[in-house]
Amino acid sequence: MLGSLLREDRVILNLEVQDKWEAIRRLAETFRGSQEILDFPKFLEDVKEREALQTTGVGDAVALPHARSASVKSLIVAVGVTRFPLEFEALDGQPVRLVFLMGVPNEDAAQYIKLLAYLAKTVCKPELRDRLTEAPNAASLIEVLRAVEGVNG
Repeated sequence: MLGSLLREDRVILNLEVQDKWEAIRRLAETFRGSQEILDFPKFLEDVKEREALQTTGVGDAVALPHARSASVKSLIVAVGVTRFPLEFEALDGQPVRLVFLMGVPNEDAAQYIKLLAYLAKTVCKPELRDRLTEAPNAASLIEVLRAVEGVNG
């Protein structure tokens, strides 16, 4: 699921940012000009509006900022591994290291909910989280996800 959606140019390792908004902006920039995003500024605005409703820092050092948006043509994902723990107003009060940014078309609620549930269940596991945060490069991070999906999926 995620391993097949994620591309190396949408993985940022050693993401050095000051706050969650900067992390979201930096990850969103990996989408700029892509065929999946119809209106980049509107997409970014939709993500910020969603985050303002309730934090997407789900706990266990993971954040899942996302938006269903008319500005998204098809499901798109980026991931950042922060260089240092990042305050994200997470539900458990702890900083995050893994940030998965997702955009999905308004009409694709089922796939959106499925991906969020999968991420919340899978990447919060300590052994996988450690393997992702320690990945030496984007290709390795994607391979870790694909390997887990091959076992679990």
